Amino acid sequence: MGNIASKYDIKGLSEGLEVDLADLVGLFSSYFEEMKNEVSELKGLLDRKDWYMLERVVHNIKGVSANLYINDVFHETEKFDRLLKNNDTSDADKHVEMIDRMISSAEESIGLFFKENGLEI
Repeated sequence: MGNIASKYDIKGLSEGLEVDLADLVGLFSSYFEEMKNEVSELKGLLDRKDWYMLERVVHNIKGVSANLYINDVFHETEKFDRLLKNNDTSDADKHVEMIDRMISSAEESIGLFFKENGLEI
């Protein structure tokens, strides 16, 4: 549990927002549902090479991830967002895949954290 707690500071978020962990369950559940839709959209935009909209979706993922202290996803999307703003799309497929994997991993880890605290997302 310590490893998850240090990677995703859910307790810190709980304290910062002054809410119980149980109150965060719905927030994280909504986040992961939204991210599944966003990743699906990223893949479609990547196929169409719609770089403008791809950058907008990446920017949204970046912001929402930062707000929930999902820092690995935030840092990856921040890097990708910067590249897209500089019109560097050379490794866009790799970044989309990395974001997808990171979000899946975060969902698994955060789900385990909540489970260890008697909650389910």
